[in-house]
Amino acid sequence: PSIRYGRRSYPGEYDIAAEAVTTGQNGGWARKAPQQEYLDGIWVGYRGFDHFKTEVRYPFGHGLSYTSYETSVRNVSPATSDGSRKVVVSVRNTGSRAGRRAVLLWASKPAQDDAREMPEKELVDFASVNLEPGEEKMIDFNVGFEQVKYWSETARAWKMPSGTVTYRAD
Repeated sequence: PSIRYGRRSYPGEYDIAAEAVTTGQNGGWARKAPQQEYLDGIWVGYRGFDHFKTEVRYPFGHGLSYTSYETSVRNVSPATSDGSRKVVVSVRNTGSRAGRRAVLLWASKPAQDDAREMPEKELVDFASVNLEPGEEKMIDFNVGFEQVKYWSETARAWKMPSGTVTYRAD
């Protein structure tokens, strides 16, 4: 249902000419596979919602509890020799019922000269915790190269961002 002949549809375009019948090696008939061009770049999922300022109907973790929470980044350790660091997040159940919370850790990287595009935030890790009313827990996230790397167009390689990476939790 997402493909309609000759009309733009998600995730791209389908053209009748792309399905043209061709002659095979031994005089048999074969069909060409349709070609698909993805024009979204990195702006898919939450990155696209942020970039295009689109309201999210059901965010990640929606519906896991019937209470309210308060989350905050408490501490970010200095980077070790390999660039990894520990990020400590606190989550408190501020409601009157016990509940389960999906805690999301986001990283915002400064723009890089050798990157074509950078999202305003990226999900680097998440954890799930059970909390009684009024209870607070600390969650340790270990963030390394794999979580904050970006693709350098000029070096054609994954690189660690230069500048200050900031973290926030939801």
